[in-house]
Amino acid sequence: MTTFAPIETARLRLRPLRESDARDIHSYQRLPEVVEYMFWEVRTLEETREHLARRLLTTGLENDGDVLVVGVELGGADGIPAQAPRLIGEITVFLHSVANGQAEIGWAFHPDVQGRGYASEAAGRMLDWAFAELDIHRVEAHLDPRNTASAAVCRRLGMQQDALLRENLLFKGAWADTAIYGVLRDERAAFVADRGGADGGGGA
Repeated sequence: MTTFAPIETARLRLRPLRESDARDIHSYQRLPEVVEYMFWEVRTLEETREHLARRLLTTGLENDGDVLVVGVELGGADGIPAQAPRLIGEITVFLHSVANGQAEIGWAFHPDVQGRGYASEAAGRMLDWAFAELDIHRVEAHLDPRNTASAAVCRRLGMQQDALLRENLLFKGAWADTAIYGVLRDERAAFVADRGGADGGGGA
């Protein structure tokens, strides 16, 4: 198994989740605007704790279907609102196929810290981790095309839209589309090199 160890970026610390993170995680999982394009509804604190308990059982990725959720913690004040939690969001990596080197990435962040480039910075480092540590060939992101903020993050990571599946799922009582963004390992390496090794930056 490839076990995840904490990663430092310019402004953030990506680390395994802890039981004590429940209140910080709940501070955004309880917000309608955060779960609007998620497959789950707003959560109570108890539901957040139950979900977190399941995620704490996974500390790395090894087999097809494994899922790793990493907490994103602020490394410094950086002018954020005083009420913002220190754990500001999470990055999820899904290992779809070991044999074919296929993975998926997703993210969720507290609205109070959006617009500062944290999602791009954190997701960029997790992309690089997946390519380097898991020997992944391709990473995808699946999102509702109405989720323009996440689409912008994908583009800032060097991902491109590969497909638009029209009304392919029944989502919260209505048919919805799925946009699939993807990036290959060589493409990501070239993208980072062109930008001097910067982690995402700007926007969400």
